[in-house]
Amino acid sequence: EKAVIEFGFPPEPALKVIQDEKPVKPDIPAISPYVAEMRYFIDVVQGRKKNDVCTAESTRDTIALIRMELKSNQKKKRIELK
Repeated sequence: EKAVIEFGFPPEPALKVIQDEKPVKPDIPAISPYVAEMRYFIDVVQGRKKNDVCTAESTRDTIALIRMELKSNQKKKRIELK
């Protein structure tokens, strides 16, 4: 809250966070998010971790919601969520 994120160009830093009018150095993990995601996926597939990020139930609910959005758009009517 009460912060601004700016994306800069050289010689400025690529990412600058200003909170309460003072620059703050964001905590950015050393590992790339892509590598972390792939490691997590492999750990889940190999049974070393439980999939708690994108569960089957969450995926099912998301697909159902998207289908309702498409139906609403096609009929040009609101659809009540139950």
